[in-house]
Amino acid sequence: MYAGIATYPNDDYNLEDLIKKCDVAIYKDKSSEKKQVIFYNDRISQEIAYQAEVSEQLVQALENKEIFLKYQPLIDIKSEIYGFEALARWSSPVLGDISPDVFISNAEENYLIIPIGTWILEEACKMQVLMREKFKKEFVISVNVSLIQILQNDYVDIVKRVIKETDINPDYLTLELTESIFIKSTIALDGKIEELHDLGIKFSMDDFGTGYASLTYLRNIAFDNLKIDKSFIDGILSAKKENRIVATIVSLVHNLDMKVIAEGVEHKSQYEYLRQISTDVYQGYLMSKPLTLEEAIDFVEQFYKVARSKRVDVLASKKD
Repeated sequence: MYAGIATYPNDDYNLEDLIKKCDVAIYKDKSSEKKQVIFYNDRISQEIAYQAEVSEQLVQALENKEIFLKYQPLIDIKSEIYGFEALARWSSPVLGDISPDVFISNAEENYLIIPIGTWILEEACKMQVLMREKFKKEFVISVNVSLIQILQNDYVDIVKRVIKETDINPDYLTLELTESIFIKSTIALDGKIEELHDLGIKFSMDDFGTGYASLTYLRNIAFDNLKIDKSFIDGILSAKKENRIVATIVSLVHNLDMKVIAEGVEHKSQYEYLRQISTDVYQGYLMSKPLTLEEAIDFVEQFYKVARSKRVDVLASKKD
């Protein structure tokens, strides 16, 4: 049930305006993940007006080159650079810096995620190839994929085209899928994942542990990596139960021949515990904030100037 409520005389005195405000509250309710009753307030109107402005500005954002990528390094258990995750950012001349959570969800709602997502994939693959040519090393590039994108009939063809045009080795391309994708729709996903897998592309389940049936998906979908959500990493040093949960996840995933990536690693003590339980890859502000392309190049150059045994210590000291 969706219900929006506006009250007389707090919200308005006019019946027609009260009905309009009920409609606004209902619209807010329908945008929620769960059905509920919502009372109108001015903040809801402000949120809807802001989202409308975001939608209007987003239409031209890609064409005007307001959207750009940053790359967050991933460091493996051997203190080597495993790769980078490509993260979209938007700096609007009208609205300022927009949170990725806001503009990505807005883009999904308006189907702008299709051209934006394709552009992100292209740019990320170009970055991977540039890094390969500059450093004579293959780094994994990880790209988030929306449900809207992957459900397009031509999505596999788009990925194949990008691979061909950028000359990326697909063995070093990882597509990240959140569990919500599988909760909302399983139609046609298995076949597409299998087809992309056959090209050499890897798949990672993002935000593991935040949904309802992660273990089911691990059993049924051929994932290569699993990313433990930051909410678990935050608690591993303060709660023994959290420690045991993370250690159990790592052991389980290794038994399924998958890599474990811990995201949101911010403290050296977290890294040390995760390394102790054989977590494969680490991502977070302890290693590095998201970087521009130029900063990412400099990161690689500086990283390999440090002896392997001291690399994480050096990164930790820079964070502090």
